[in-house]
Amino acid sequence: MLLEEKGLLAKVDPATLAAIPARYSSPQGAWVGVLARENVLAYNPALIQENQLPASLLDLATPAWKGRVAIAPSDADFLPLVSAMLVLKGHDVTLQWLKGLKTNSQVFDDDEGVVAAVNRRAVATGVINSYYWARLHAELGDKGTHSAVYHFANGDVGGLINVSGVAILKTSQNNDAAQKFLAYLVSDRAQRLIASNKVTFEYPLRAGVAPDPILKPFDQLSPPAIDMQQLGDDSAVVKLLREAGLL
Repeated sequence: MLLEEKGLLAKVDPATLAAIPARYSSPQGAWVGVLARENVLAYNPALIQENQLPASLLDLATPAWKGRVAIAPSDADFLPLVSAMLVLKGHDVTLQWLKGLKTNSQVFDDDEGVVAAVNRRAVATGVINSYYWARLHAELGDKGTHSAVYHFANGDVGGLINVSGVAILKTSQNNDAAQKFLAYLVSDRAQRLIASNKVTFEYPLRAGVAPDPILKPFDQLSPPAIDMQQLGDDSAVVKLLREAGLL
């Protein structure tokens, strides 16, 4: 989005944009969504039962969760979550939430570290994007996977959906080839290949293409009422994370 704001992106061909629901792409046609991923809570059933998990992501900052949650605030996947909290709850609530997480959390460098810690029973829960758990499961199999995924409901900010999009720079020296590549990425063939590769574990955004069966069906997710444009470029988030002592 930062590149779009600076006017550095070429327009995506209308036919390519039409292959994906409009809410997952730039309203100005500067980029097109290809895949989506859901924010979830990984948890270890040996340490906590599903019926004990929080109704809201905000709850993880309360005293009851001290020492029971893991986060990776420096991971790029954490930034949109803070941006969403900022949009929905405002600066003061977001800052207090981050300070609560600082008090309560084990901090890791990335989401891979978070989900591994949950899986080995080092911490009860961890905030991650869903594909990190799916990749761990693919690596370890059923016998080695000792954790599960919890989906926030009722439009809670914890159920945020992020979009992986693609764009073309205005300075591209081969715009025609670039446009063909974008068209391929959103094609039925490419979307099915991506969905079934046992590596990506993200949601294909083309209608009619099912995700990997390990993922909860896309139409059963309950994300907050927020769009990609509202999330912005996460520029305000870094300052908040530093103020809270998480960076």
